[in-house]
Amino acid sequence: SGKTYFIDFADSIVSYDIQRDGAIIASLGGIPNKESGRTYVHFQYGADIQPGDVLIGSGIRQIVSSVETDVFEGKPELLMAFVKPA
Repeated sequence: SGKTYFIDFADSIVSYDIQRDGAIIASLGGIPNKESGRTYVHFQYGADIQPGDVLIGSGIRQIVSSVETDVFEGKPELLMAFVKPA
């Protein structure tokens, strides 16, 4: 499940500020990852992250290009925010 994933990879969690329309709307823990040459950040399912948002974590700014739901055993478990350099 998504909660188990975050427990198992707790050492990899990065604190991200989520910026939308120039304002920080939230601070959330996420797990950066790469798959098939695409860079993304896993967040708990239900996080309010949209394409165009800026993620600021570890001093790095990244723009969210798309958002997908990661499904486990037929249930939505994680949010995948695909990012590119800002």
